Amino acid sequence: ISGTGTCETRVITLSGALDCGNVVTTHSLNSALVVTNSGNAPLNITGVNILNSPAIAFSTPFTTGTVAPGGVLVIPITFIPPAATTYTGQITVNSNATYGTNFTTVTGRGLGAITSATVFITDNGTCQFGDVVKSGFKTGTLTITNTASVGVYVYPPSAPVGFTAGL
Repeated sequence: ISGTGTCETRVITLSGALDCGNVVTTHSLNSALVVTNSGNAPLNITGVNILNSPAIAFSTPFTTGTVAPGGVLVIPITFIPPAATTYTGQITVNSNATYGTNFTTVTGRGLGAITSATVFITDNGTCQFGDVVKSGFKTGTLTITNTASVGVYVYPPSAPVGFTAGL
């Protein structure tokens, strides 16, 4: 007996935006795990497990699916940090893959909620206007530097009557 044939392969590759960055506690960030099948047969995914550390922070609603040969499947991953700390999760994709790596890491950092903050701004004498002719104008620049460990949102400035301000 003799003959020729091809062997069915299902080659799994995992990728995606799996560094969720900084997220305020109890808020969420949606990310995605991309599953690629570079084989010549359908890749059947039977489940996705996420091992979280130190607590449950990463999740997915995904249950099962099929990736066609040469195709991709996007699996949603949600990050909701319950506390202000660094989180790491290992995602394992259960499937009928014949080759490839079926696990990857997802990371994120929970930030404590900021209820209020005070920012001090000084102009070091660089934003003095001196004498200005009526109906004339002079411009100045005020530089704001944030040395805190959290972001600062600058609201559009307001100015007293007779003055204008803008970002």
